[in-house]
Amino acid sequence: MDARQVWQTALERIQQRVTHGAYTTWFRGSVGVELAQRTLVVAVSNTFAAEHLAVRFADVARTVVSQTLGAPTEVRFVPAATLRAMGAALGQERGPDTRPLLAPEPPAAPRRRVARGTRARAEVAQSAALAAPPRSAASGLVGPLRAQPPLPGMLERSATSATPVAPPLAPVEPRAISRPWSSDGARPNPRFTFETFTAGTNCRFAFAAAQEITRAPGERYNPLFIYGSVGLGKTHLLHAIGQRLMEQGLRVVYVTAERFTNEIVEAIRQRTTQRFRDRYRAADALLMDDIQFIAGRESTEEEFFHTFNWLHEANKLIVLASDRPPRAMRHLHDRLRSRFEWGLLADIQPPDYESRLAILRAKAAALGASVPNESLIQLAHPVCESVREL
Repeated sequence: MDARQVWQTALERIQQRVTHGAYTTWFRGSVGVELAQRTLVVAVSNTFAAEHLAVRFADVARTVVSQTLGAPTEVRFVPAATLRAMGAALGQERGPDTRPLLAPEPPAAPRRRVARGTRARAEVAQSAALAAPPRSAASGLVGPLRAQPPLPGMLERSATSATPVAPPLAPVEPRAISRPWSSDGARPNPRFTFETFTAGTNCRFAFAAAQEITRAPGERYNPLFIYGSVGLGKTHLLHAIGQRLMEQGLRVVYVTAERFTNEIVEAIRQRTTQRFRDRYRAADALLMDDIQFIAGRESTEEEFFHTFNWLHEANKLIVLASDRPPRAMRHLHDRLRSRFEWGLLADIQPPDYESRLAILRAKAAALGASVPNESLIQLAHPVCESVREL
C-alpha cells in the first residue's frame, strides 16, 4: 500500500476511536503523502491542525498506522503550506505519481457542528508565534506581523531557525465605532489594542489566540477562555478583541460579571428580564471580564447559562476572562464549567525577566520617555507577579 492507502485505512479505524466531532474537525481532509523509513507523513489543512494532532492524537495515529502496516511506524502531521513549499523535492521522491498533493477539501460542515471539547494548548502553538515577531534591540517593542518563510524541515525546527509567523490579519477599513460596547455607555479603552500589547513568552499563547478569533468570529475556539492572575493583561486583550471586532462592524457587548449580576437583579426588580435578555442575545460578540464572580450566584449562573447557549447556538463569539481556570471555580455549576471548556483555554503567566524588560521599554517608548537601559534592567530584575505593578 502507498501512503494514501495506508492513511485512508488508518482513518477508518481512527473514526471508531475518537468522537465524531474530533474526527470531523481534525482528521477530515488529511492525506497520506509519503511513507519511508517507517514514518508516514500526513498532510493536514493548516499548522494549527498539525500541532494539535501531533500532541493530542499522536498515540492514536501511531497505534492505528502500526496495526495497519504490521510494524511499528511513526506518524508526522505536516501543514499543507509546508508541503507545497517543498513540492518540487517531494514530487521527485514520489516518482511518477501525478495525483495532487492534497485531496480536495470537503464541503464545509454547518457552523453549528464545530466540535465541542477542551482544545489542547498546542492547537494554537503555531499561532502563538505571531505574538513574537522580531524585536528591536533598542526598544523591545513588538513589530508588525510578517509572512512566514517556508520551514526548513517537516515538523522539526532547529533552535536557530526563525520562528514561524502566521499570515498578517487582513486589513480592515477604519470606521467610526458606533456599535454598543457596554450597557452603561462606556467606551473601549483606546490604549488597549493588539498593537500596544507587549507579548512575551508568558502570554504569547493567549495573545495569539485573541488575534486568531478575530479572523472568523464564532467559527473557531468558541468560547475563548483567558485566565491568569491579576494585572497580567486579560482586560487589555478583551478590549483589543472588542475593538478589532467593532472595526469590522460587529455588535460587541463588554461586561464584567459584577455588572451582569447587578443588571439581572435590577431587571428582576423592574420586571424587565426580557429586555435584559434581548440586549445580550442581540450581540455578535459577548466579552465578559472576571467571570469567576458568577460562581455560586444561582440567578446569575442560570441567566448566563441560557445566554451562553443562545449565543453559541447562533455561532456568536464568546470571550471570557478569569483569574482561574474553570476547573478551579469550586462553586460553579458543572454545566457551565463544561461549556467554558468547549472552546480554547489560554492562560497568562507572570512575566519573566525578558518580558518585564520588553514591557518597560514599550512603556517608556509610549510615554516618549528617555530612560537609560541600565535603569530599565534594574527595574526588570526583581521578580514581579503583576504587569500593572511593574
